[in-house]
Amino acid sequence: MPEFLEPEDDKAHGSPPPFRACRDVLGACTVCLTDYVTTIERAEVNEITKSNYGLSLIDAAYGRVLSARLGEQISVGPLVDGWSITITAYHQLGRCRSPEDWKWVTLTDTPIDRVLSKSPDQPRRDMAVFPPGAIRDMWQNEGSSTRGKGADNDDS
Repeated sequence: MPEFLEPEDDKAHGSPPPFRACRDVLGACTVCLTDYVTTIERAEVNEITKSNYGLSLIDAAYGRVLSARLGEQISVGPLVDGWSITITAYHQLGRCRSPEDWKWVTLTDTPIDRVLSKSPDQPRRDMAVFPPGAIRDMWQNEGSSTRGKGADNDDS
């Protein structure tokens, strides 16, 4: 993707690259039960471009548009020196039995929903109960002896 490429003249001017390489860096949302792992690496990647096009069928006798279609064309170009960015997200959704379940609400509310809410006690992730990495660990331990003993089974 062109926006992830380091412009060639940046090397000559000594400006820093647009990203800093990292591997398996853990992050956590402070509102919802989401953990994420980010990896950013220099890589040879195919340049991908997207262009929009319009296609219309016109009635020649009357000059009317019979149908119009908009579309996208994606082109894969040659390998270029660029960046590979991988973000893996792990979500804890709750029991999915009620749209009012705090685990679901914190995931689906937008920041503006939280600002406009009249409730003084907005639910949010308790970092002592669910520290960074706890949700990822639950997903990675799924199927092991801890199955059924995760945060979904508590009513907090």
